[in-house]
This record gives sequence, C-alpha cells and structure tokens, in this order.
Amino acid sequence: MHIIHLLLGKGNPDRMNGVNKIVHNLVMGQQRKGHLVELWGITPDPESETIPRNYTTHFFQRQKLPFALDTRFKKQLDRLPSGTVFHLHGAFIPAFFSVARFLVRRRIAYVFTPHGPYNEQAMKKNKQIKKVYFSYFESYLLRHAKTVQLSGLSEEQSLKRMLDLSGKQCIVPNGQNMEDISFDFSPLQKKGPVFGFCGRLAIDHKGLDLMLKAFYNYINQGGKGMLWLVGDGVDREALEQVVSEYGLEEKVRFYGARFGQEKLNLIANMDIFLHTSRFEGMPTAVVEAAALGKPCLVTERTNVEDYIDDFNAGISVRPNSVDGITSAMKRMEEHYQKGTLQILSDNARQMTRSVFNWDAIADRLLELYAA
Repeated sequence: MHIIHLLLGKGNPDRMNGVNKIVHNLVMGQQRKGHLVELWGITPDPESETIPRNYTTHFFQRQKLPFALDTRFKKQLDRLPSGTVFHLHGAFIPAFFSVARFLVRRRIAYVFTPHGPYNEQAMKKNKQIKKVYFSYFESYLLRHAKTVQLSGLSEEQSLKRMLDLSGKQCIVPNGQNMEDISFDFSPLQKKGPVFGFCGRLAIDHKGLDLMLKAFYNYINQGGKGMLWLVGDGVDREALEQVVSEYGLEEKVRFYGARFGQEKLNLIANMDIFLHTSRFEGMPTAVVEAAALGKPCLVTERTNVEDYIDDFNAGISVRPNSVDGITSAMKRMEEHYQKGTLQILSDNARQMTRSVFNWDAIADRLLELYAA
C-alpha cells in the first residue's frame, strides 16, 4: 500500500506540537509493516534543515493566501500511482480544504484525523468564526473523508452534535514505542513526592490554574511534595506570578522547554505525572510518562481517564475540579509514603504496552485504509 501522511510542519518528533510526533511514529510503524509510506508537510520554510529520516519526505511552501497550495504540491499529486491513500492530520487548516477538494476530484481516498479541536471546550474559542468555517469548509473535508479517526470519546461526542457522519468516525488512540524510552535516574533527597507536568504552558487548555490552586491547597493541608513544570508557552509569566502570589517559590520549579533525552530524564525523576486539562485530543505526554512508569493523575476530558481507571495506572478526577485534584494529590502522597506507587507504576507500563502500542495502532489504521 502507498500511504502519504500530510500535516502542517515537518513531522519533527522533538517539537512541542504533539501532532508532529504522532505522525512521525505512524510513518515509522506503517513502514515497519512493509508499506511505502511518505510524510508530506506544508511549512513556511521547506528548504531549512530538518532531522534525518529513513523514510521519504516532501515539504511544500505555505502560501500567503490561506486556501492556496504550492504548485509543486499539485504536480507531486499528479505523479502518484493509483490506489494511493492520503491521511490528513489537523483541523481548521484552510489549505486542507483545498487539498480535500483536489483529492476528491482525482478520486484519491483520504483518512482525516483532526487531533482534538472538535472538543466542546476547544470549539468555544473564537466560537462564531469556527461555526461559520465549520459549516462552509470543515464539514466538506469531514463528509468526503473515507474515515474520520478521533482520539477520544469527548471529541466524538462533540463532533456528533455538529455533524452526522453516518458512522464513518472511529476512535483510535495515539501510541508510544517502548524501545524509545531510556532515561537517567538521579535519586533525590526529598520528604515527599515530585508531581510533574510536561507540555505547553497554556493555562485554560491545560487546566494549570486548577493544578496550581490544588497544589497550593495540598501544601496548606500538610502535603510534602514538589511540583515541576516542564515546558514553555505564552502563559509562563502569568503562572510564575501565581506561584509567587501563593508563596510557592520553594515548592514549584519551572524548567522551560526540554526535548529528547533531557525531557525523558526529567519525567523519569518525577513520582507522579499530572495532566489536568479541560479538554484534549489524545495527550502524548501522558502516554510517554506512563511508558516511563509514572503513575498518572488525570482529569475528565483528557481522553485517557478511562484507560487510567481500567489499568489502575493512577487516579482520574471526575469532574475536573480543584478539590478533586487536591484530594487526588493527597492520595498519591499516601501511596508514596506507603511504598505502593510501584504497583501503579507497573500498571502504567502495562497499559502502554497493551493499549498504546504503535505497531498495533498502525495495523488498525491500515485496516481503515483498506476497507
């Protein structure tokens, strides 16, 4: 099978945008199955240096007009053999509407993965603009897709309220290669657990206001832990101000954006991984942390809460609230003090091997392409 994955960007797995890592791993997984797989990217800098790959890439110039396509993209399409399947990654991208029309005219099938933005909370941002765009452009892309792959239940429920896809949608999660996980562990002198978060410092989306308020309450109720925030974003300064107002400067550390081995080492030295988002597609950071054996404290609508519960790989907070997160932190500290975190840690690794195996996910998507 000839498969082409298309995204905005270059599919660099070390970017903060999780879609890049997801697409890179999908290409690798499907290539291991013996298929001819390529990665195509629409980017402002197609000629700039990128990471070495063992698969074919084609990068096209992002145009000034949002719906316009690079002429080289159209020429490359005309060279494709019959039976080629496209997989488009990302929603509310005007160029993808043009790509979909182009593919439909040439009778080239495509699968579409939005990666989270149809979640009810995400749709509230720029609500009126999104509503108009969805009606005229996004709905076309969805209706003409061979299959729409969604990452989690909350996204599926939200999309059903906006558009009837007559059962074309399916849920297939993101994955993690266990063999990619290596780390250096440095035992720390500490009285309590290290809670940690890794991702974009986006207060509303990632629920970081809830996390900090809950951590403040946990400390005031006698909690002995620390909180590490790994990542960067437009809200970092505001978060640092909140930490100062709460008097938590000695308890909260900001590490900034870290990648590759340095990032894995930091997560490996956490005791509990936090993800308190108000909405998500499928958070790759949680899957990565679970592969490292980190018990996860997650909230409702992260789309991993059911997996965490099923495997007893941590604690899920339902509904998402400051009090619920505070209580979960206290329960995690009890596990830490009793030495029972290891049970949750083993379960987290087993969850990753069972549910989030990239080869199994690659197989599932190959079935969708061939259907």
